[in-house]
Amino acid sequence: MMSVAARRWTLPLFSTTRGCKLFFSARSCDGIGTQTPFDLNLNENGSKLSIDNNQFDSSWLWVNCPVSITSSGQRLRNPAMYCGQKIRSYEVVTAAEVPENVASVPDHTCHPVNIYLDCEKSARDSQTIHREFVRITWDDDHSQDSHFSIRWLLSFSYDALGSSKRMHEVSPNDAIHSKFKLSRFVYEELFERDECKRFLLFKSLFNDGAVIIEDTPNVKAGFSPLEKIVERLCGPQSISHEKLYGKLWDVRQQTRPENIAYTSLSLEPHQDLAYFESMPGFQWLHCVTFDENIEGGESILIDCMAAAHALREISPHHFSTLTKTSATFVKQRNGVDMVYARPHIVLENVYNDSYAEIVQCNWSPPFEGPLQVHPNLVESYFEAYTAFSYMLNKRKLNHEIPPTLLNEDFKMYNEYAENYTWEHRLKPGEILVFNNRRLLHGRNSFHCTDGHDCQRHLQGCYTNVDETLSQYRLMLRNFGRNDKKLLNVGNGSCWIC
Repeated sequence: MMSVAARRWTLPLFSTTRGCKLFFSARSCDGIGTQTPFDLNLNENGSKLSIDNNQFDSSWLWVNCPVSITSSGQRLRNPAMYCGQKIRSYEVVTAAEVPENVASVPDHTCHPVNIYLDCEKSARDSQTIHREFVRITWDDDHSQDSHFSIRWLLSFSYDALGSSKRMHEVSPNDAIHSKFKLSRFVYEELFERDECKRFLLFKSLFNDGAVIIEDTPNVKAGFSPLEKIVERLCGPQSISHEKLYGKLWDVRQQTRPENIAYTSLSLEPHQDLAYFESMPGFQWLHCVTFDENIEGGESILIDCMAAAHALREISPHHFSTLTKTSATFVKQRNGVDMVYARPHIVLENVYNDSYAEIVQCNWSPPFEGPLQVHPNLVESYFEAYTAFSYMLNKRKLNHEIPPTLLNEDFKMYNEYAENYTWEHRLKPGEILVFNNRRLLHGRNSFHCTDGHDCQRHLQGCYTNVDETLSQYRLMLRNFGRNDKKLLNVGNGSCWIC
């Protein structure tokens, strides 16, 4: 097996051959090359149109025809309505020869037309981008001509060439690590009228997986600065998953704790609420109190999606096992009974797990129930689970090496956990925000050093991935996208546009 050093795991870089670099050395990641004019070809029976080697089926083009898109963005055609129409002819035309809503189509929209209210602004912005269009004439007497922006078509090409350019898989190159410094934002500045700082916060949160908000006011009776900042950033009523622990919950020692988080024990890296069908997207933790006479208690983060990417490189057989075997996640106590089965690693295209994008990870050892798989899979599952666990939890490194791990393998997993585990002692007034779908979080055990009472008090809440992601996408639309790579958020879907 290749050593860690040979794999060039030099922080923060990681060797990778997946994604845009493999197929698009001469192209940008949005699939638009610098060559003009575009090379268009139609096959003999009119069933496929090729644009710069990206193939589009006539059925796909007919269903996505701009004339079938209403001003609300709803569609009047679907695959069941396709009756075998073929392309009779095509012609490359200019913006002046196509409908206005096609000529002004903005980037990064699923619609081939401009459906936004700010059409004038979108038209101005797009005039410098969308220069080439194609007019398609169909072979039946009922279908109107279709007009597409060639740039828009290439951004949604779906063959192997097109799919590769939309790979946004998180790799260790993108992950936080032991020496990483999270981006910091001042609490009060996030309430300014100018959206710039809020946009930069979301950009860092979605790129790195976590941020810190500092100089947060103290909690007062009837006032929660955490709730206020969440609503400012994500919108009113955006706090989610309130059923089990409430809208806001307090992490501090309790006499009779209903969760080990409410003790001084260590917490190994995990995701919260993995037994939900849709677990929280983001977790917000406000450090209210952290007495100086406490030793330990540092917060821990590790990027699970990046670790899964690395596992595929190190041990593809273990990776494959974890994509095909469902674990049982469970929460059963007084007042709640939740059970959900899902694989630890979820792929976007399961027909080829060597190159399919990792779109979700599910890891929460404290909340796992009895494994329910075919007996022939139990041994391979335990081996794969153990390997991945040692990559994710560096506190295991002092334990005896399990017999299922070869010494060489153990050293590699050991080094990964050491290099990619981030630790930080939160200070009062800091809010740690992290992606619960992508990052695992944990905590070192703690105790008072002088025998006196001490207090470590964090206040937390969750936000749904959908609303938080929507806020970021709206900001991307307003501020523009300069990033060549937008990383997968771990919500089980590839990044479409």
